[in-house]
Amino acid sequence: RSASFAPLNLYLAIGQILAELNNVSVHQNGITLLHPLSLQIHLHEQWAIAGHSGSGKTILANALAGKIFYQGNISYHFPDSDTHHARVLMIDQQHHFKNRSNTSDFYYQQRYNSSDAEDALTVTEYLETNNSHWIDLLHIAPLLDKPLIQLSNGENKRLQIVQALFRDPAILILDNPFTGLDTEGRKTLHTVLDEIVKAGIHIILITAHEELPACITHIAVLENGKLVKTGKAGEIG
Repeated sequence: RSASFAPLNLYLAIGQILAELNNVSVHQNGITLLHPLSLQIHLHEQWAIAGHSGSGKTILANALAGKIFYQGNISYHFPDSDTHHARVLMIDQQHHFKNRSNTSDFYYQQRYNSSDAEDALTVTEYLETNNSHWIDLLHIAPLLDKPLIQLSNGENKRLQIVQALFRDPAILILDNPFTGLDTEGRKTLHTVLDEIVKAGIHIILITAHEELPACITHIAVLENGKLVKTGKAGEIG
């Protein structure tokens, strides 16, 4: 059972630093994947990390989420420093999950067949609950009896987000969440992100520059592993 936290705006003053990166870099096998960069994220700021494929966006996201080794310093300024690690969650681009027999990983993108459906968990079984305001808000209720393997890309992405929201994140990092979504799915996800922000949760969105939801206030642009631009969303071309 996850702990429950009050929205950060009850604790932090406007303009206070929420997350701070100082000379953060990532190296692997002698190759620099992410050059040293520094960045501050303040309360009420919603950031997009934009750039072309291979620019280092997902590497930076993994560093922010503590999923890879990096040099430099990343600090989060939450009211209770002992709980901040559990409050930064990342939603990967690809969703994987176990089947009923717990013998193999299912990847959502794999071809559907009847035997997969019989062995796949339903949405309710996967979430282990059907009682949450997030289920209603993200339109998951009509999907509760559906096998996971039968979900569309958009439905699957909302399920990933709901699962993360159950853990009461302060900062939610989403890695290319619009990939594979049709026009309707993209529109729905824009609305979902707006609702998450209204709930007092901060988001860091890994995305192409062309896909910026209205809730995004600031953008950081990466090129070849280097931070080349930062600024307000309306000022970055």
